[in-house]
Amino acid sequence: MNGPFSGLVSALGANETEQATAAYAATRQQCASCHVAVGRPSIVISGL
Repeated sequence: MNGPFSGLVSALGANETEQATAAYAATRQQCASCHVAVGRPSIVISGL
């Protein structure tokens, strides 16, 4: 799998908690940045 979810899916599949947490944070930041770039910054994503 390629794209922003690949690290998250890989870490979850390997049952790696620390890597999954870091990958989730990175994925969340990528999503938020994209939403800002397209002019829809009001996305709300709760933390862990």
